[in-house]
Parts: sequence; C-alpha cells; structure tokens
Amino acid sequence: MSILGLIPKDLFYLSLMIILSLVPDLDFFMSRRHREIITHSVIFWAIIVSAIVIARLEYWIVAPPIFCHLFLDSFDWGVTVFFPFSRRKLGLKVLKEEESDKRYGFLESVDNYLANKKLLYLEGVLLIMSIVLLVGAAYCS
Repeated sequence: MSILGLIPKDLFYLSLMIILSLVPDLDFFMSRRHREIITHSVIFWAIIVSAIVIARLEYWIVAPPIFCHLFLDSFDWGVTVFFPFSRRKLGLKVLKEEESDKRYGFLESVDNYLANKKLLYLEGVLLIMSIVLLVGAAYCS
C-alpha cells in the first residue's frame, strides 16, 4: 500500500498493520472455539469497518490487514465467514476436518499447525512471496 502511495512509509503504519492483522485472533482470549465466533466473521468486520470508514474516511486502512487475516485463516481449517447466520466453516481447509472439530487452546493450536506439512509448505510459499514483494517495494522506492 505504501508503493501505491496509499499510506506513508513509516514504522507507525507498519506497526498499525501488524497489530490490526492480529485483532481477529483475540477470540483466543474469549473462547476455546477459535475461528468459530464473531471475530472471524466477514459480516461482523464489514459492519465494523463500514462504521469506522463512515466516521472517518481516512481510517479505511483498518480493512486490508483484517480481511487478509480472515482470507489466510481460510486456508487451514476454514472460518465461519457468515457467523452468526451460519456456523459453517468456509475455505480451502488444508487440515483434516476432524482436526477442526477439536477445541484447542492457543499453544495446542500452534503445535497442531506446525505439525502439518501442507500448511508449512503453504506458509513457506507465502513467506517467499512476501519477501519478493518487500524487495520489490524497496527497489521501486
């Protein structure tokens, strides 16, 4: 977004993007049903982000990190995109369905995630793509 001139290139905005991308995972502190409550619902975030943007148009920058988080979370077990209207998980669901039905705490979820080779390869590809984009961004500026 900095390359396009949409946000300033500074540490404040980078920090803000990182913090906002973690907000949907606050459900770890609210429930053992990670990704099955309102914090992983596109409908919920669309309402919140719309209200924020209506209040102050320049705060649109809260949307990309939150929606990217939901998009990336849809790769492993899926997310309840339309909660509270539907509890059905949508996404690629790389992990086995029976694993997604278990209720994990934070550390158990991390252990389970790291034990899955498909997800580690996917993370590796995303990491390489991110590095290429960052190098491209640094080179272009």
